[in-house]
Amino acid sequence: MRLRIITSFTCIFLFGISMVGPLDSYHYIDGLLASYDLNGDASDEVGNYDGSVSGAEVTTDRFSSTLSAYRFNGKDDYVDLGPDFTEGFDSLSVSIWIYPFTSCESSDTLAIEAEDDQYFLSSGGKDESTGIYAIWNKGALLVGQSLENSHSEHEYHAFLDDHKWHHIVMFFDAENEEAIIYVNGVNAYSLDYISGISSSMIDALFLGGPNFEGVSGFHGKVDDVKIYHRKLSELEINELYTAQCPDSLVLSDLHIHSDTLLYANSMIQIDSLEIDSACTVDFITSRVHLLDSSFLNLGAQMKIWDMEGCRHSESIHDQHTRHRGIYVNNFVTDGVLGNALKEDSLIQWCLKNEFNNAYLYNIGSALSSGMQVELDNFVEKANDHFIDITFVSAGYGTSFSNIEAFHDDYENIPQGIVSEIEFWNGSGDYDADYAPWLDHLDSLKYKIPPGETMPLNPEVFRRFYIGKIKNPGQAPSFDIAEDLIMHHDEIFLTNYHSDGFDLSSSTSENSIVNKLSLLGKAARNLDREVNVVILFNVRQDSPAPNIWTYYSEEHLDHDFRAGYEKWYHDFIHSSDIEHKEYINLKGYGVYRWTDAREARF
Repeated sequence: MRLRIITSFTCIFLFGISMVGPLDSYHYIDGLLASYDLNGDASDEVGNYDGSVSGAEVTTDRFSSTLSAYRFNGKDDYVDLGPDFTEGFDSLSVSIWIYPFTSCESSDTLAIEAEDDQYFLSSGGKDESTGIYAIWNKGALLVGQSLENSHSEHEYHAFLDDHKWHHIVMFFDAENEEAIIYVNGVNAYSLDYISGISSSMIDALFLGGPNFEGVSGFHGKVDDVKIYHRKLSELEINELYTAQCPDSLVLSDLHIHSDTLLYANSMIQIDSLEIDSACTVDFITSRVHLLDSSFLNLGAQMKIWDMEGCRHSESIHDQHTRHRGIYVNNFVTDGVLGNALKEDSLIQWCLKNEFNNAYLYNIGSALSSGMQVELDNFVEKANDHFIDITFVSAGYGTSFSNIEAFHDDYENIPQGIVSEIEFWNGSGDYDADYAPWLDHLDSLKYKIPPGETMPLNPEVFRRFYIGKIKNPGQAPSFDIAEDLIMHHDEIFLTNYHSDGFDLSSSTSENSIVNKLSLLGKAARNLDREVNVVILFNVRQDSPAPNIWTYYSEEHLDHDFRAGYEKWYHDFIHSSDIEHKEYINLKGYGVYRWTDAREARF
């Protein structure tokens, strides 16, 4: 997990909830021996006990932040936290977040077999070297202690879900001979403490795998490991789990006189905001809605940060809908660009319907017509309302060259670019249809201008739209899928079928199950995750099935998020998708705006 430290702030108290800081306070420095954020290495944030990484790969954390956790293959990956650093302490608490990939069995049929043990924390093991260990086994959690040939172990049969983050705290106290385990903030059980074992005997603590041979490691993610030389209170454990974040804040007529920190799990809405000169407001949340009038005096600053330092709620909205996009067709042809009223109407509609990404059509037309300044201004306006902009590109000719020039020459560049090059709908010729796109895309993101040392657009999100596939899992489709994953940051998958809010069980060539399986297999072959955005069609005159009435306020009246939540539930429980543990769902996109705005006003 990444953490930004904000040292000067004003505490805001609202609805009986205290928002405190700075953010580092939730680490509970008192008694903290070591803290591993696992942001690309195993350095100890306390500064005393750096670890070393063997094989594990950096991945997304529970806030969808990239390069912020480690992924273990269940075979030979591990993080070695080094030599014994617990010497001289009678008490030891370990806080750890885990995200298992392996599927769970029903709690009614759960049978614990030793061959299914996956060690995610180990300084010993069953009948092995002296120490402690924690194991994931098909939905059960096993925590134990070993001393020579004796060990104490408890199996927690709470049917913990796979493909979901879980917070585990283990406390071992030699003086009082007690061992207590907390799971997701709740006191789960106690172990029979082995007389004679102490924290000072715990050596070579490993993450993601065992510190001895002959057993399996953890297949999943590990993040935010903290080790204390004291017992944590239940309040402290709960606050590590929840991080003291309210779900949302709704404020009105807010006047900021000094540097201020505001944070909430999902959303902060402010009806009217004024910030005095030389003051900074830092928002730490998923969304900020600024309604009506807001005024920043000269020198004032307003910044939004990712939810890094605050624990998200467990709702699907926070965990799996970080990306919520809308295709804005007719952006230029309907005169939206350059018309302040129409631009503002589009932005307010996006905010009302919780979209944080807008994919803009007609960009080639706008740039060829000399509307670069208007486009630069609109990108800035949308970004000020925390809406990211993506340019839609249907090719790599003059239109793409103009997009490249805009990225290079203007200050407010879009956050992403998405292709609509239909490889499988075209000739399927790699050299003709696909290779030129990759060349242009890599040039846009990575080229270094003459006289410079860094590329101009390293942060741009490369996106690829897949409307149709052929011969899933076979050449050349499999090779193309691997290239897609290697050269793009997100893949957009169409989910256009009847009742699109359900995951179709169809296994036809172009089914959504086959599309996902193709990406899952390719990602597994590359041993890396693929980021996927699911697209829903609400175009009423489309020959493809649409679900306009599902969303329409005058018909079934579901918000846009509801369709994805229903679909995601089916995805999680589907056994038809191959290697879905390699698929990282980022959220959803809706096609298209002119119809969506008629469904939900």
